[in-house]
Amino acid sequence: MFRQLTLALLVSPCLMAQVLYVPNQTEGTISTFIYDQQTAALYELPRKDAGGAPVSVAIHPSRKFALIVSGGNPSNTPNLASYSIDPATAALTLASRSPLVPGSGPSAVTIDPSGNFAFVAHGAVNNGSSTFASFTIDATTGALTPVPGSPFSAPASLSSTLAHPNGKFVYAAAATAGQIAAYSIGAGGALTAIEGSPFPARANVAWMAMDSAGKFLFAAVRQESGILAYSVNATTGALTPVAGSPFLFPNSALNNLVVDSTGNLLYATDGFGTIQTFAISTTGVLTRRINLPAPLGVNSAILDPAGKFFFATSNQSSLLATWSIAPTSGALTSVGRPVPTGAGVGRGAAVVFDPPVIAPIELTAVTNRFSNSPYGATNSGIARGSYIAITGKNIGPANRAQPPSGITIEIRSGDTVTRAIPVSAEANLVTAVVPSNTPAGEATLTLTYNGRSANPVPLTIVEISPGIRSNTETGYGTAIAWNVPPGIPLSPPSEALIQVFNTMSNPARPGQHMVVMATGLGPVDADETKPLLLELNVEAEVIVGHKAAKVLAKVRGQEGADFILFQLPQDVPTGCYVPIAVRAGGALSNIPGISISADGAPCSDPTGLSSSDIESAERTGSLSVGVIQLNRLEFNGEADSEIGVRFARYNKSDLYASFSAATADIGVRSGLAVPPQGTCTVTPVSTAKEGLDISPDPAPFQRFNPGPSLAFSGPSGNLQLTPPDYYQNSPRPFVPGDYTVDSGTWKAALTLPPPIQWTNRAALNAINRNEDLTVTWTGGTAGKEFVMIVGLAQGNGITAAFACLEAVSAGKFTVPSWILSNLPASTDIVDGNDTFPGGILGVITIPATSAGRFTAPNTGFATFTYEQGAFNIAPYR
Repeated sequence: MFRQLTLALLVSPCLMAQVLYVPNQTEGTISTFIYDQQTAALYELPRKDAGGAPVSVAIHPSRKFALIVSGGNPSNTPNLASYSIDPATAALTLASRSPLVPGSGPSAVTIDPSGNFAFVAHGAVNNGSSTFASFTIDATTGALTPVPGSPFSAPASLSSTLAHPNGKFVYAAAATAGQIAAYSIGAGGALTAIEGSPFPARANVAWMAMDSAGKFLFAAVRQESGILAYSVNATTGALTPVAGSPFLFPNSALNNLVVDSTGNLLYATDGFGTIQTFAISTTGVLTRRINLPAPLGVNSAILDPAGKFFFATSNQSSLLATWSIAPTSGALTSVGRPVPTGAGVGRGAAVVFDPPVIAPIELTAVTNRFSNSPYGATNSGIARGSYIAITGKNIGPANRAQPPSGITIEIRSGDTVTRAIPVSAEANLVTAVVPSNTPAGEATLTLTYNGRSANPVPLTIVEISPGIRSNTETGYGTAIAWNVPPGIPLSPPSEALIQVFNTMSNPARPGQHMVVMATGLGPVDADETKPLLLELNVEAEVIVGHKAAKVLAKVRGQEGADFILFQLPQDVPTGCYVPIAVRAGGALSNIPGISISADGAPCSDPTGLSSSDIESAERTGSLSVGVIQLNRLEFNGEADSEIGVRFARYNKSDLYASFSAATADIGVRSGLAVPPQGTCTVTPVSTAKEGLDISPDPAPFQRFNPGPSLAFSGPSGNLQLTPPDYYQNSPRPFVPGDYTVDSGTWKAALTLPPPIQWTNRAALNAINRNEDLTVTWTGGTAGKEFVMIVGLAQGNGITAAFACLEAVSAGKFTVPSWILSNLPASTDIVDGNDTFPGGILGVITIPATSAGRFTAPNTGFATFTYEQGAFNIAPYR
């Protein structure tokens, strides 16, 4: 295992792609995503100004135009715009823009199958009714012309619209009226209500969908968690409810619907954060099949016209998620992680071109493969002989290839060019080894894939710069490490040392020998294109839980991988997330965690998961987690009190990634995992953050509904927590006392104690990263509370945070300078007319999770917890 497994896969000659357009209503832009036909890997083009607040996109049948309907903004009235589509690049060019009635609140647009007419549904109500606009479309230029008599009268608050596949009829759902209006389409695009229209529906009827044959129409009813189903008369356009309609599916909060190309399956987005699949019988009866996890607040469902992929957008999370569709069963499988969209993403549309668009090639960064520290960070140097990650778009084959072909990587240092050794490649990630003879200093890296060259990116070549590999491959989370069983010979180093992985269910013991996987311990005098097993003569320290471990050997394996054999101190802290770091050549690695327990039994943390919780996750492969968190935090004189609830199912690996002491939300609004008492961890966070904030937990989970609503009560007043987010800001600050959350079927209780006093707060308005930092406090409940000292620094686009834990009874804690030195030096942040330093320091109390444990149905771990404390704006120098 010192030698990495080689797997040869086929390499596609280039990424042939299709196109997805989504509107970003709040941002006022259109996102264009080019997606690979094989993997659905996404590449976003520069966003385009929509000239309003875009809400819905429709693709012309000719694939020449995209029609986008927008609400008004300070610069534009509501409008319908036609954009020509470049079939080679997918770029949009405005062809025509037609104003809509001011204040009409356009909600959706559809195009008839002939491509002659566009129809816009308006949500605003005037005298108890809405309007339905009709436009002709010039098939050559895309010009839009209002049809005489348009807009036409419609029932109140139109929410969606669709056209029948035969081109004779168009339908509009009216949310307030609780009806579906049906119109016949005249020769010139004029609309006439058909006999029986509007047809009864339900209040708040939302998005509609129809099968490709036009046999059935389905409509979501969000508040009732149901779907209306109608059979459609293809001759008259009339709607007749299917027997059993509406089909109710409790606690669903359904938003958007689409029918697959076979007409056998209906996919629906669910505001709680799931995708639901329904089988459609020959009579239109729906049967729910399966729920799949999705970003919270998913509100738009989009089918790939080729039938390979399903996309969903979330306006709450500003994310686009992707699933592949099984060819025969229609089953969905999640593809990759959701990607960011603009704010307020709405209902998009996909288009297939023949030949497909070829996505551009682009490099974004090169980092140490294991630490992933971004360029410019304190530990971002790339060591000679180290394993690197090159990230970008379309820089490799659709399917992972190891070793890859067709890829050339050049590192230019002044006039010297060295070629990195490719290890693996896929669409957005190429890994390689930096040759040991690469000159030190500032350099650039350029990648060429199948004759196409990407833009160069900067890097700094150094002698030594260690990084520890984590299970999440992000630089944080749990480290890839091995427990060495007793009796195994330690010398010479062999593969027998790395047979037993260190995990939460199989932790190490104090004093035990371990091996950790790293890279960046410096150059070697060997042929790095061939398998290696070399002992390294380099000074290196291993720090575990702030204790120096005894280093016994350092070995260079294949592809720049370093294996460090060490012995844990007898007095090492125990816990599930004991921080581990490697220091060599004056550089400090990233700081993931390892698991240690006194007797080798599953680890346990007083502030997180217990050993029995971990045993349950190991036994069943997953754990259902319920967390109620009350926050009372004061930030620079302004108090913020909030209550939030999350009930979610995690598979085992995602649970361990999410509840990790170094996940990206540590230090500001931490989860349950923190480092052991008396220790600190650092979260490396990449670039592109705004303000004093960092990314949320990236691990996927499936949110589930803890109840139709939750009653929160206490001395600060009562609140009603409602789906889908179960979150409320309290109008009054939370004060010490007894609080409860009651679902009607379960009840949780918490006693909030008085907050501690941060006694040296006034003296800590600026932090020297090269000196130890001592924080003092008084108060707290001894034996039941812990103090977290947390900090965050942002400088030149790089953000990092630290978190330390101590018993409240200690009264003080000193953050070592080697922890602080891993944060960037602060630069100022500009927020509108305000400018403030890019750093914060906080002192927070949290309880032992056992104090708030409660029992809830279908939940393995449930706790009512809190955070209360204060933050200073404090730059890091």
